[in-house]
Amino acid sequence: MNKNKDIKKRLPNVNIEPVTSFNLNTDALGFACITLNDGENEIRVTLSNKQCREIARNLRGIANSNGNNNKTP
Repeated sequence: MNKNKDIKKRLPNVNIEPVTSFNLNTDALGFACITLNDGENEIRVTLSNKQCREIARNLRGIANSNGNNNKTP
């Protein structure tokens, strides 16, 4: 399956384009934001609480499927 299509299923309403890097941070007011950087342009988007929870849930699901579930032995 196409990787971008798989990601779009997990994160609805997100336009997936190739990027070199991304960061999850908080802005000056304490809101979560994601910063995408393709080497030439930088885009910063503030996320809602619902979007943060959805992204966290999907990242945990990906980590768990790879065996990286943050559980200590």
